[in-house]
Amino acid sequence: MPHPPKVDLDEGNRLGHFAAYGLLMLLFCQIYDRGRTRLAYAICFTAMGISLEFLQRMTGYRHFDPLDMVANTVGVAFGWLAGAVFAKYARIHR
Repeated sequence: MPHPPKVDLDEGNRLGHFAAYGLLMLLFCQIYDRGRTRLAYAICFTAMGISLEFLQRMTGYRHFDPLDMVANTVGVAFGWLAGAVFAKYARIHR
């Protein structure tokens, strides 16, 4: 988006990156339960987040920010962890 919505928090932009990538990874963890498949998606989502930051640098209206890359990656890791917790909970309560 040329003008992304502003969140009235000090680090609202990074929180948005974290949440988006975390939810994306969590969704795919719910779809795919094999560890290797999840790892492949985690690597791809992380690479996507990094690549998109570099692509934003090439536009005249977006900003390159390495901390957004970190937020994306931490979000992917958190989503993966949440998916593992949910899967364990589901196995216990079958």
